[in-house]
Amino acid sequence: MNKSVSILFKQALLSLATDSGLHPLLHQLMPSIITCLVAKRLGNKFTDNHWELRNFAAKLVASLCKRFGHVYHNLQPRVTRTLLHAFLDPTKTFPQHYGAIQGLAALGPSVVRLLILPNLEAYLQLLEPEIKRHEAWCVYGALLRAAGLCMYDRLKMFPSLLAPPTRPVWKSNNKVATNKRKASTDTLMQQQQPAKKIATESAIGMMPINSMQADLQGSVSGFSTTVGGSNIGVSSMSRPLSNYNMLGREAGGRVSKTSTVLAQAWKEDTDAGNLLASLFELFGERYQSCSSLIQFKDSFSITEDASSDCNEIAGLKSYPKTNSWKEGTDCCSWDGVTCDHLNAHVIALDLSCSWLYGNFPSNTTLFLLPHLQKLNLAYNDFNLSKIPSEFGRFTSLFYLNLSHTEFEGEVPSQVSHLSKLVSLDLSSRIDYSGQVTIDKHALEGLVHNLTEVRHLFLDGMDMSSVNAHVFMNLSSSLRSLSLAYCDLQGKFLKNIIDLPNLNLLNLGRNQNLNLDPLKFNRSSNLEHLDLSWMSFSTESVNSVDNLQALKYLDLSGNSFFQGLSVSITNLSSLEQLIISGANFFGGLPDSMGNLVSLKFLFLSDSNFSGPLPRSLGNLFQLKCLDLRSNKLSGQIPLSILNLTQLEYLEISENSLEGSIPDEVTAFPNLIYLYLSDNLLSGTLPSWLYTAPSLDSIGLSQNQFSGHIKEFQSKSLELIALESNKLQGPLPSSKFQLLNLTHLSLSSSNLSGVIEFRMFSNLPNLKLLDLSYNSLSLASNTTSCVNHILPNLTDLRLSSCNLSEFPQFLKGLKSLKRLDLSCNKIEGKIPQWMQEVGNGSLTYLNVSHNYLTEVEHFPRKNIEVLDLSSNLISGNLPIPASTINVFLISNNSFNGEVSSLICNASYLKILDLSHNNLSGTIPQCFGNLSNSLQFLNLKKNKFYGTIPPTFAEGCQLTNFNINGNLLEGPLTPSILNCNELEVLDLGNNKINDTFPHWLGSLPFLQVLVLKSNHMHGSLRVNSSKSSPFFSKIQIFDLSSNYFSGPLPVRYINSFKAIINLDKIGSTMSYMGVYAQRGSGFYTYSIGIVMKGQDMELVKIFTMWMIIDLSNNQFEGCIPEVFGKLNLLKGLNLSHNNLHGGIPTSIGNLTSLEWLDLSSNRLSGTIPNRLADLAFLSSFNVSDNQLHGQIPQGKQFNTFGNDSYEGNKGLCGFPVSKGCNIIEPPPPNVLEKDGSKSNITFGWKVVLIGYGCGVVLGMSVGYVVFQTGKPKWLVNLVEIQHEKKQRRKSKKGNRSNRRRRI
Repeated sequence: MNKSVSILFKQALLSLATDSGLHPLLHQLMPSIITCLVAKRLGNKFTDNHWELRNFAAKLVASLCKRFGHVYHNLQPRVTRTLLHAFLDPTKTFPQHYGAIQGLAALGPSVVRLLILPNLEAYLQLLEPEIKRHEAWCVYGALLRAAGLCMYDRLKMFPSLLAPPTRPVWKSNNKVATNKRKASTDTLMQQQQPAKKIATESAIGMMPINSMQADLQGSVSGFSTTVGGSNIGVSSMSRPLSNYNMLGREAGGRVSKTSTVLAQAWKEDTDAGNLLASLFELFGERYQSCSSLIQFKDSFSITEDASSDCNEIAGLKSYPKTNSWKEGTDCCSWDGVTCDHLNAHVIALDLSCSWLYGNFPSNTTLFLLPHLQKLNLAYNDFNLSKIPSEFGRFTSLFYLNLSHTEFEGEVPSQVSHLSKLVSLDLSSRIDYSGQVTIDKHALEGLVHNLTEVRHLFLDGMDMSSVNAHVFMNLSSSLRSLSLAYCDLQGKFLKNIIDLPNLNLLNLGRNQNLNLDPLKFNRSSNLEHLDLSWMSFSTESVNSVDNLQALKYLDLSGNSFFQGLSVSITNLSSLEQLIISGANFFGGLPDSMGNLVSLKFLFLSDSNFSGPLPRSLGNLFQLKCLDLRSNKLSGQIPLSILNLTQLEYLEISENSLEGSIPDEVTAFPNLIYLYLSDNLLSGTLPSWLYTAPSLDSIGLSQNQFSGHIKEFQSKSLELIALESNKLQGPLPSSKFQLLNLTHLSLSSSNLSGVIEFRMFSNLPNLKLLDLSYNSLSLASNTTSCVNHILPNLTDLRLSSCNLSEFPQFLKGLKSLKRLDLSCNKIEGKIPQWMQEVGNGSLTYLNVSHNYLTEVEHFPRKNIEVLDLSSNLISGNLPIPASTINVFLISNNSFNGEVSSLICNASYLKILDLSHNNLSGTIPQCFGNLSNSLQFLNLKKNKFYGTIPPTFAEGCQLTNFNINGNLLEGPLTPSILNCNELEVLDLGNNKINDTFPHWLGSLPFLQVLVLKSNHMHGSLRVNSSKSSPFFSKIQIFDLSSNYFSGPLPVRYINSFKAIINLDKIGSTMSYMGVYAQRGSGFYTYSIGIVMKGQDMELVKIFTMWMIIDLSNNQFEGCIPEVFGKLNLLKGLNLSHNNLHGGIPTSIGNLTSLEWLDLSSNRLSGTIPNRLADLAFLSSFNVSDNQLHGQIPQGKQFNTFGNDSYEGNKGLCGFPVSKGCNIIEPPPPNVLEKDGSKSNITFGWKVVLIGYGCGVVLGMSVGYVVFQTGKPKWLVNLVEIQHEKKQRRKSKKGNRSNRRRRI
């Protein structure tokens, strides 16, 4: 009933109970009231509060018995009989038991003492299995309250109970006065009162005790006298009831002696003390345990990130279990807590994945739970606390799991005292900041004392000081041993592998552990074997086929020079085979088809090559096939259609070609399909549209063509078809896929007009990408903009022919990411754009449009804002304090940069390049040490000095101020930017010597100081042996005034170019990732490549360039340049270098351009340079070289201008011929008598080599047949004269080079 009706009902009952004329109708009213107390169901709704009604009815019953008990002597016995029957009947529901207990308790403590307490322990046995139910907990609370009232009644009347005497107090005849009758003081007092006096609340009432006992016996008739092994009912109550009856007879009209009464009282006082102890045993320790757990909970904060590993590593759902822990409720009903209800002990605690974060106190109240048998705290974050030695207190513990809890330091030896442990897990992540260690003695104690252990997991524990021999004495009953990431040393013992009960062995990631020779016995019971990322020979697994029980095998990260061992493919019981990140030579063998039990096959990123074997079709049990990131080629075999159990198929990032095998009924159980980044072609297979279980389709970056057909499967959640050659309109079925969350169709040839309301039937859509197609989006529709796509968080409409901001954006209330770049949007950002996403928008890209004003761009919570490549002018806008990436390059912003921009304390990437900004650089940029990584101020009009201070902890990786008016100097404080990778100070007015100290930056890869006023020698005077610029890849000091010899000491230290430091980057370009997956931002520089000034918008990670041109260096070119194996470009032009060209330059097999022009070099051009197969630009003009120019290969492609100004050079292609042994053929001589300054040599046939052999042979044929055709001679002479004029001008310029 609802609250208002309940109040009226209570008032009606109360008015009847207090009505003096009620008693004639009492026999009609009582059944209704008792019904409200013990009925099975009260109310019509689940939400009706029947508990409150039962509480009220109990009080009402007690009030009626008190008021009318003297009139109706059998009223209270009948009520008591009914309530006791309901309490002791196990077929009754918990709400009925609750009403009976409340009713009996309301009749007074004596009733509780006589009827409830004797049956309490037995009733708890009935309650225990259901204690976590809400109804059972309510009953439990009613029992606690009833027992508490009884205890309070005793303590109130006998305060001496709190401190019982140590010797007898009341004596009679030198003996302690006793009375065998169990009479209560309440009864004694009642027997001295007039018979018709109204019964007090604490008494049962004035009634014939014999009749009451008879009634009680009748009330329990039919109820078993034994429940859970304890006697209850009549037999358990007969003694107190008979004593009560006897006391009533003897007391009639006679007063007992005071000493006897007091002695009897003391006896009952002692009995009550025993009752108190019994109740404390039942309830007190549980209360203490609950209190301890509450205090333990309060020691930590609740943070979801604290259990992130639970989802990522364990694949389990984390949640805050302690949220169910409420003070005042029974802790045995709390999430993660298990109790032994017979003795009220907390025996198990599972708080794994519970979001607990904070320091783990050594005196935590957790250690006040001495009866714990199981403790699981895995996947929480205890903030690098030490493992307390107090864990050794849990002497009853047989299960302990502290894995992935961010403990650090040594494992206390007390853990080895837990001799009852059957399972111990102290595993930790190898990549977190702390690490758990264990010394030799502690580990020996652990192995020696844990004689009962069956499962031992110590992954990630530092055992570098431990020899593997310490595990020699492991229990023969061991079933699981996991020691991954432990840095174990020495030789692993064969007797461990031969343990008779061992099922699981994990030794992964122990590269210093010696496994050779490793022989497996046929008697082994091993089912799970992990030898991943270890250093062992292929022969170590040749006997693995002896493990006939093996179901799981992980050999990832190893090298298999002889391919996949046949012994592995003979494991007929194997269900999971994992070999990822390995180095295989060869392809997949046909014997793969022998693994007939295989369910999971992971062979990703392992350098497998060749075609997919047809025998894969024999793996009929296969559910998961992952072959991504290999070098597989050829077509997908038709036999793959046999894998009808397949649920997961991924062969992405290979070189597969041809079409996908097609059969209408193929893959009936397939859920995930990923074949992206291949060369697959043809149309999409028909089964793709009908597979009933298909959830995700990933076919991006292939060459599929044709139209997308109608999808029939309604289970699809992800469709990724971007970067293909698909054509035509979007199929209408895509707009009916109700479960679709991700739809990516960018970079294809899809066409047609799209209206946004077509997507209104996709309520679960989160990502929509239609970029870079031939689609036209109807952007001006205003209908149905509200409540469309309520879950859409990522919308990408780049290059969709938009001319304005689409109106439907107004209705996207959950949008987080919006990309409208590369469209034709003009003018201003509309004011309503500030409300898009309703405050959830964090990423906005409107670059490469025609915007002129951005006053109303969204500011609230924005993290990434890209306004680059527009037509925006005016002052620089100040972004929100939440900004993480701010890009406004290639606009027309002007004025000074306000220091308010530094209020963006999370700013990581700032690109203000290619604008008209002026003034000084804000000094605060140097103080954004905690966040700023990418700062590009290139091509502006900043003047003054470079920020003098870079704070400690500076995170800068890219600092580019090229093309300004800055005068420097650069201060050593930039060394605080320890992560700096690119430093570009070129094209300024910096007047300083070379900053040698930059060489100590450990990650510096690009240094550009070109076109400044820097001067002095690069000679290193320091005797330190530490390398300078060891990571440098691009070193550009061109167009300065540096002098002295070339910096041999630096060149010797260029380890990255020498290839001593292997480049481990997997990125194609240098750059930095922004947070939250907002993208990868590449570095850019300007540099001279092959004689041309170029802007490198992206810096290829393999570019190795040295440019020391336009300086005043002198001396010889050192041979050390020949060490730079990976060098691609070398420019030493326009200096004062002399001597010869070192032959070691011929070692630079990666060299693409070499410019040594405008020096004073002498000698010949080394013939070894002709072997440089990639050399495409070569310039030695304006030197003093002589001798024959090397011929053949790339040198036949270089023009005369590569050699001009060297009068001593001869041979093709210069005009001066070398000494020819054979005279030229007659038909080459001039026939028409004309004279020419150019003489054709014998190698005229190669004149056109640079344009191709065919053209060269054709021109050569004409020359041979006609001599020197006049048109050809004139053409060559004209070009020759032009080059001579250019040479003359260049010589003049070189003598008066303009310094910037």
